[in-house]
Amino acid sequence: MTSDPMKGVCGAVSKRTGEPCRAFAMPNGRCKFHGGKSTGPRTKAGRERLCKKSWRHGLRSNAYVRLRKALFHHQCLLKSVPLSQLDLEWVLVLQQAGEEVHAALLAWENTRARMQPG
Repeated sequence: MTSDPMKGVCGAVSKRTGEPCRAFAMPNGRCKFHGGKSTGPRTKAGRERLCKKSWRHGLRSNAYVRLRKALFHHQCLLKSVPLSQLDLEWVLVLQQAGEEVHAALLAWENTRARMQPG
């Protein structure tokens, strides 16, 4: 009884040399270079785990960019209003801008809490 010399090796044929790959095969019959590697997460939970794992700092996330823009807008409004002209209309505008900042801050905090590993 002779054993197959190619058993346990990948066997994928090289385009350049035409020789079969001699790397160790994984359970699916191919090596890590020819089809044995992962194809990525399949479930929603797997995608969320991957997203959390690749989260770095979030300073370019949509939530943080919205927060920075809202803060800048609020700061510009505060600088543009002279105290002598501060009336009810300006107070309402500033209040609305402050609410936008607050909403953006909450969104940013939720995003950070959701992306924290663990």
